[in-house]
Amino acid sequence: AEGWKKIALFSLFFQCSALDVASPPDGSLSGALSFFRSAFPRGVPPSSRALGWAGFWPFDWQPQWRAAFSRLRSGGRPVVPPILQVSVLNREPEKVLAFADAVAEAFPLTKLVPCHFDAPVAATTREWSAAFDFLRGDTADSVLVRARRWLTRSAATLPDEDLAFLRDFDDNLVQAGAIRPPAPKVSADSKSTN
Repeated sequence: AEGWKKIALFSLFFQCSALDVASPPDGSLSGALSFFRSAFPRGVPPSSRALGWAGFWPFDWQPQWRAAFSRLRSGGRPVVPPILQVSVLNREPEKVLAFADAVAEAFPLTKLVPCHFDAPVAATTREWSAAFDFLRGDTADSVLVRARRWLTRSAATLPDEDLAFLRDFDDNLVQAGAIRPPAPKVSADSKSTN
């Protein structure tokens, strides 16, 4: 089960705070060379080499990886994958929230079937809506958003330290012109908060 949890963290964050990369690539040729030199360390056990990666060991998991997984798991409540939060859905927050709100209004949810992981998941309409709160502004007038977070015991956002790599990656893509910048969050008074 520990391997599966680490794979979930890696696949959803690419590099969460609990992942230590000895020599992270910096986009330069010398940075890439340094990364690959450090990714094949001496002393990798034969059992690890037998996994088929020829001793490729680019990172180590820090002891706090379990806490990072627990935060991601969010008590089993629905969560939008971090990569979608940081680099996809925040480009059109009003359209995404309109969709999420339409689903919440049309269906009295009791279960969700996610694309990944265990299914079905017991979830209410409030929990469905709370999963999209990362698109809503957290202003003083967003009492309904904060109340829903409390009622669903939802973590309002994933920790900044776990999202740091994705945000840096996203910033680099924006600077390169590959994607457009994120749109502003939707204010609580301009959008339904179910």
